[in-house]
Amino acid sequence: MSTEHAMRRRFFRMQLNDQADARLLMFPFAGGSAAAYQPLLKRMPDDIDVLVYQMPGHGTRFSEPLCQSVAELIEDICEFLPMLTDKPLYLFGHSLGGRVAHALCRQLQTLKQALPRMVIMSASRPPDIANHNPMSHLPDRDFLQRLRIYDGIPAEILENDAMMELFLPAIKTDMRVFESYQCEPDRPLMTPVVIWGGADDSYSPLQDVVGWNRFFAIQKEFRSWPGGHFYINQSIDAVAKGIVTHVRDSMERYSMVRGQVS
Repeated sequence: MSTEHAMRRRFFRMQLNDQADARLLMFPFAGGSAAAYQPLLKRMPDDIDVLVYQMPGHGTRFSEPLCQSVAELIEDICEFLPMLTDKPLYLFGHSLGGRVAHALCRQLQTLKQALPRMVIMSASRPPDIANHNPMSHLPDRDFLQRLRIYDGIPAEILENDAMMELFLPAIKTDMRVFESYQCEPDRPLMTPVVIWGGADDSYSPLQDVVGWNRFFAIQKEFRSWPGGHFYINQSIDAVAKGIVTHVRDSMERYSMVRGQVS
């Protein structure tokens, strides 16, 4: 498989945009494929090149073995770092995707590479909060009941028996990956963070998600959105606008700083 083809399998984009000023890399939630972000991608402007990471065992990579840890996901991503970081990089992660985004930042720091210009954490509990009610080990019936209580998976999947039979192994594995990623905020990352959450989210409550400010040196925004764990679905236009505004404002600030330095 060519490098270009492997890149396309791992990172979904609606259209190639070589002229974009910035790159937004998005990470899905547990059980989610890159297709879950298509409604957002359709609302993205031409000056932002948007890529969505396709986890092994999901979507177009369904035939590949599922990753068993965040570390395995990061290894899968980092093979393509030069192609991802050739433009100013921004990250967006929802739920599990937030922890993957954080792990990627840590890996970039370890490699002494430039950190993303900004990270947007969405409905994601930080990894220093204990899993008081872990669920990945539960029998399927109890696991599904817990998902219903927490609104932890989109209703269109949860209510479709055929889809659940197909996707349940991936969802449980992803939940185990989420639960097993634990670390302390020993070295706050020197990159701004935006923290969003659903006002009625019982799985990732606002009092937990705000804890990402312990992991990043600069908190740009903490915002409560109407809705639960998948608040994005009911505020898709506003969420897209919020992402674009943060990316463009950041690009403008960097441009002003460069101008002052020169």
